[in-house]
Amino acid sequence: MKKIVLILAFAFTYVIACGNCGCDSQSFSNNNEKKEKRQPPIEAISICENKEEGSSCEIITRRGENVAGTCQTTPDDKYFACVPKNHKRPQK
Repeated sequence: MKKIVLILAFAFTYVIACGNCGCDSQSFSNNNEKKEKRQPPIEAISICENKEEGSSCEIITRRGENVAGTCQTTPDDKYFACVPKNHKRPQK
């Protein structure tokens, strides 16, 4: 009997805590929308100005590393930027 009471108390506490931290379905959909609204860094966009699709480019990462890439249009056709060759597209 004590185990059942403890389990119910834990479950109740979890539900209350989750409600207070915004763990509802609306929060999860907002997170997905934020992922879709990402844009390439300004530097990546400016590097490819006046270049053609597929032109080689080089970008400096936040860590200070030089990374080779190509100038590409983003999948949503909003941006034309330098995309590193090892870049993996975000999963939907």
